[in-house]
Amino acid sequence: MECIFRKQSEGGLAPDTTNAIVTRFKIDWESFTRVKVNADLCGHIDKALEGYPLRDFDAIHLASALVIQKRLPHHFIFACFDDRFRHAAASEGLETFPKALRNELDHSPRRKRSQRSPEPPMNKTQVLEQVFMGEDSRNQFKAVIESQDILAAGLCALGNTDGGRLFIGVDDHRKI
Repeated sequence: MECIFRKQSEGGLAPDTTNAIVTRFKIDWESFTRVKVNADLCGHIDKALEGYPLRDFDAIHLASALVIQKRLPHHFIFACFDDRFRHAAASEGLETFPKALRNELDHSPRRKRSQRSPEPPMNKTQVLEQVFMGEDSRNQFKAVIESQDILAAGLCALGNTDGGRLFIGVDDHRKI
């Protein structure tokens, strides 16, 4: 929750978007798997702090995920948006989301245009995640489209590169 309110105070989320995220979080809370603090968890926390350059709370999250992974009968994905945190989780054998963060994507080799398959439509969570991550060569934000020419220019620019998405209604500061 702290990161959501911090993002709002920095101007990255509109108050109504923040309220929607918080409301959805409270609804989802009942379906979350919660982990008790015990010797097993503390052992995982110590191992995470000794093995990776993590903040204390990130080590607690990673340790909790490792405990949950042992308990759950089904596969789950660990979501985090910090390079070091995601690397630590992947090193511990967790499948992470996103697989690669923007600075890794920017340095990855591009696929040839003929190999690119159409991207499926994004759901609300995916849109918010992309807005949170900001603009890059494949995702551009436009707060307002003032003319057809501006819209056409933005779409042509994406089409002349490796494709991408144009988010209308999002400004350069990621405010929706």
